[in-house]
Amino acid sequence: MIPKYEAIAADIHRSIEDGTLKPGDKLPTVVEFCELYSVSKITVKRAIEQITKEGLITSRRGSGTYVKDTAGLPGQAFFQGKNDRAQGFSYEHRGEKVTSVVYDFSIVNPPADIAAQLGIAEDDFAYHIVRVRQADVGSPSLSSTPTCPSS
Repeated sequence: MIPKYEAIAADIHRSIEDGTLKPGDKLPTVVEFCELYSVSKITVKRAIEQITKEGLITSRRGSGTYVKDTAGLPGQAFFQGKNDRAQGFSYEHRGEKVTSVVYDFSIVNPPADIAAQLGIAEDDFAYHIVRVRQADVGSPSLSSTPTCPSS
């Protein structure tokens, strides 16, 4: 039996996939989800967190939670789930010691093109990270400057 939060997340995911929930649609509030599924707030929050990590929804402080428009993104590159991201640099260097040095971590309003790729508004906040990742071979192997939605 799967945990309730996973079942709720799967239900929301299906609703997005089948078009019942469309890009820009506002999701019910946590309290409304609690009533709909007869579960606690913690269960609903875990489900929302899971769908957020999948890149299908975004929350805007004081406004609500909305379905993202992911159409037209190359290979859904910006919205792969946590498990897919783990298949990147760390996966390629499994068995080696992987380290990261973060040179900048800031909260920004992203430029218009980045906001569009992330499926957020230009006035939404995003995390801007400048880091160098290194495997134990002794020299930097990857430099990345991602900008990620903050919610």
